[in-house]
Amino acid sequence: GGSTEEYPHALDTFARCSPRYETFPGWADDISGVRRAEDLPAAARRYLSAVTELSGAPVTMISVGPGREQTIPIREVFA
Repeated sequence: GGSTEEYPHALDTFARCSPRYETFPGWADDISGVRRAEDLPAAARRYLSAVTELSGAPVTMISVGPGREQTIPIREVFA
């Protein structure tokens, strides 16, 4: 009847849990040519902010395609 932010370790507790889904608006723009996070569509930037907020961990890089040049660093990973 409630919610928790902690992972339930007891199997009987876990069995009574159900996921909470959140939906986000998508975007139709081709982002494969984007090379800076600030050039992503607004909906994509909002999604990345939500991932950071919900996970409690910063997004450090994103990919807009399979190529190495399509990886966008958001913050220094190995600093």
